[in-house]
Amino acid sequence: MKHPFLTKSLLIAATLALGFNARVFAQSATATAAPAAAPSSQSYDNTPGVGLLGSRYVGVDYGYLRFDQAGGPQSGHEFGATYNQPIMPGLDFTADVTDTSTGYFSTHPRETQALAGLTAYQAVNSWLKPFISGQAGVSFTRDAQLFSDSGTLTRGTGGYDHDNFDYVLAAGAEFQVLPALVLTPTVSYQEVHRFYHDWDYGVKATYRLTRHWSVSVTPEIDQHKNLAYLGGVNFHF
Repeated sequence: MKHPFLTKSLLIAATLALGFNARVFAQSATATAAPAAAPSSQSYDNTPGVGLLGSRYVGVDYGYLRFDQAGGPQSGHEFGATYNQPIMPGLDFTADVTDTSTGYFSTHPRETQALAGLTAYQAVNSWLKPFISGQAGVSFTRDAQLFSDSGTLTRGTGGYDHDNFDYVLAAGAEFQVLPALVLTPTVSYQEVHRFYHDWDYGVKATYRLTRHWSVSVTPEIDQHKNLAYLGGVNFHF
């Protein structure tokens, strides 16, 4: 080469220039790139593929009831609505309203129940959430003999009328057996003051259809061998 020193100087200058430009380009790209989304404080809520614990939702359901009575099997129907609101991770507020009509003794008594309470749960791992819950409220029981066909209240028909304080205690666990399927075995005790008390055993299966919709089915049995088959739909928001 005729000018080795000049050539080396040019090579060094070119290398430094390329390095500087690359560094400026990298910094500029980092500065202009959209910032990474911060983890949401509500990341435990509205996650597809999980069950009902920790999810804000409203649900409605229908149930067919079959009672094992001394005079022969009796049937009934139940309509219900649920509102669930996470208060913080591991604690939900739940409110329920149910309306039940049965066929005891060739009559059709009807019970409307309103309950509200808390559910505490612990995410042991990605697929298991044991929980305990407690609710309290009131129920209004009417014998259909008190009502005419038009729904007008009548007197002197020998029917009964109960307004009671109720509470329900429950324990169970939510098992995520598939990415969108959860099974929830539950044991509950219900006391309707001065009227009746029950132990109930059931398993709820909840399948998440989309981010906002899920369906649930629940077979139940109590200590008297009465059966209930419930199905419902839930909207998560």
